[in-house]
Amino acid sequence: MKKLAIVLLATVSSPTFAGDGHSHETEVGVTPVGVSEPGDVMTVWLDAHHLDDAATLTALYEADGKHSTSRTFAGRSEILPMFEESVAMVDTFELLNRHLVTQGDFAFETGVAKQQGPYNGTRIQVEGEYVAILAKQDDGSWLIRHLIGGNTKITPVEAN
Repeated sequence: MKKLAIVLLATVSSPTFAGDGHSHETEVGVTPVGVSEPGDVMTVWLDAHHLDDAATLTALYEADGKHSTSRTFAGRSEILPMFEESVAMVDTFELLNRHLVTQGDFAFETGVAKQQGPYNGTRIQVEGEYVAILAKQDDGSWLIRHLIGGNTKITPVEAN
């Protein structure tokens, strides 16, 4: 259950300020995917998750962004292998009750992440809250600075 729970986003990462001195390049060869509107970042994240696209998921984070669930993955070099292992284990993923607050060069999205997938021969559902801290980049695009997931509930799913 821990591996599946790691994916739970909301289950997540971090934003950056324009001109804040953060590095926007990556040592793992992932080209950042800047999104022009902060409200679209997590939609692009969810679309990439549905496609099992670990590279695009990782590219939505700042180079030194973070994704924190059961542990914190810091930087794209840690985030990419986490997604490469975890996205294939989840066969349904939804972001519910999404709420966005934008102030200047920062945006904060909160909501509920709900996912299902197999674990040790049992189908489970993982549901928890998330906060995505987004930062506007020097080029005007938005990336995740820190995605944090918590208050996770894991339950078995009954067969139909």
